[in-house]
Amino acid sequence: MTTCLNRYGWLFPGVMILLGVLMPGSALAATVEVQPLGNFLYMAGTDSASPQINIDPLQGKSAGTNGMGEILSLPEVLRYALERNRNIEIAAYQPLQAEQDLRRYRSVYDPVAFAAGSTSQVDRPVQSQLDTGSILDDALTEDRWLVRAGVKSLVPSGATVSLYQEIDYLDSSSSLIFPNPQGTSRVTAQLNQPLLKGIGDLENRTAIKVARLNVNISNEDFRQTVMDVVANAALTYWQLAQDQQVIDIARRYLDKTKDIYQREHYRLGRGLAKELDVARIAANLDSRLSELILLQKQAKTTEKRLQLLINAPGLFVVPRQLKVDMRKEAILNGVNLDHAMAESDALQYRPELERVRRELQVAELNKGLAKLDRLPTLDFQASYSKNALDDEVRDVGGDAYESDKDSWTLGLNFEIPLGNRAANSQYRRTEFDYRRKLAEYEQVKETIIFEVNQALTDLELAQAEVEAAERARETALKVVEGENALFELARADTSDLLQAQNQLDLAERKLTQGLVAFSRARIVLNRAKGTLLNEFGVQLQ
Repeated sequence: MTTCLNRYGWLFPGVMILLGVLMPGSALAATVEVQPLGNFLYMAGTDSASPQINIDPLQGKSAGTNGMGEILSLPEVLRYALERNRNIEIAAYQPLQAEQDLRRYRSVYDPVAFAAGSTSQVDRPVQSQLDTGSILDDALTEDRWLVRAGVKSLVPSGATVSLYQEIDYLDSSSSLIFPNPQGTSRVTAQLNQPLLKGIGDLENRTAIKVARLNVNISNEDFRQTVMDVVANAALTYWQLAQDQQVIDIARRYLDKTKDIYQREHYRLGRGLAKELDVARIAANLDSRLSELILLQKQAKTTEKRLQLLINAPGLFVVPRQLKVDMRKEAILNGVNLDHAMAESDALQYRPELERVRRELQVAELNKGLAKLDRLPTLDFQASYSKNALDDEVRDVGGDAYESDKDSWTLGLNFEIPLGNRAANSQYRRTEFDYRRKLAEYEQVKETIIFEVNQALTDLELAQAEVEAAERARETALKVVEGENALFELARADTSDLLQAQNQLDLAERKLTQGLVAFSRARIVLNRAKGTLLNEFGVQLQ
């Protein structure tokens, strides 16, 4: 054991010193971990103003079942969209891929163990007495093998450091070789350190930083995809709420028109009504029936669009009435129309802007790297070896660590392209790319501010529309009540009553459209501010 330690005692300190040099590179590459997004934490709240749509249960039943269905609220639709939407499923892989790219670039500082070996045999005529040391020999024969093994790594200074050992065996017919056979061994430490271009290993360090920024960029892309899906699902849900509510209104007034038609048709048989009045009611009845069919067609299209968003084709039961409480107080309550605060939120939370910020940082890093690449190449090279010779190959490996025979080299290597056009062109290209990204950043900011202000304007107008529609509905209701009383007293004809009912029908539709428009405008505003996921209780992990 003591002999072994003496023989290999130089090896262990050397390896420890090398690992001590290598480890800082790995530690440096591992700083500022970036985790990819891909998991949801969804805390759905209850919203008394949210419509609830009757559809088949999404769990426990196959698509296209004919069950009675269940009430599906907006939070549940959002949950299904988060779990099932294909766009989200596809986008979730991008952060994971970006993370693997980061791991790959960081691996440049991982130590590399290497080994190589070769064997050869020589049998050639003697060309000189110096080949074998004897004039009687007519051929030189040699058997040789060489083994090399060690470890090397790149370090943050840009240097390449290596530590390896070579063992060479030679068995020759020459009498000039002594000892014969013999083994030689060399333990060598080498260093190649750039002094100008490449110093500090800026290329690989920049690649690691860019990869880390790409993880952030892919996270923002994923966040934007989720936000778009949530916004589309919510907007489509409210559109379906409007479609079904309008169908309910149209069906209700269709029934009222049927009642009037039956009454007037009965009176016509008794000679108490005019054929013109009955024909007028019949025309109105046909018009309402045709309109109802068109409204049902539109609702069916909206249903299919919502089914596609939540990836649940065929699960809606048609026809089903929307269960909705669109109370004005519930929907209009707690709305903040502060433009300055909305713009500040958007500039802080919009994923599109954060993405461009990261891309601008990438362009700046590439610009800095291209600037240093214009420098000439000046590398410092150094090596140190301990050498040993022995007639026993099994001992020569350890002899090298105890040998006092050493050798060393120092050198410089200088290189510069005449004109340096390639590096200068690359630098100018990165400069232009940086300026382009800077202009793109300003453009995205301006677009976001415009979208926020437009969304606030739409929200204000929607609020005014709801208030006006509420007043119009109350007025139309009073007119219908008055015309209906006159009709009962035979003091008004059917045209006046039908016109009043049409006005009330239109007013109720306008009110429904206004309430839905306000809810949709609020969603659009939260999307423009970048706070939509927080509003719906969606957290990305």
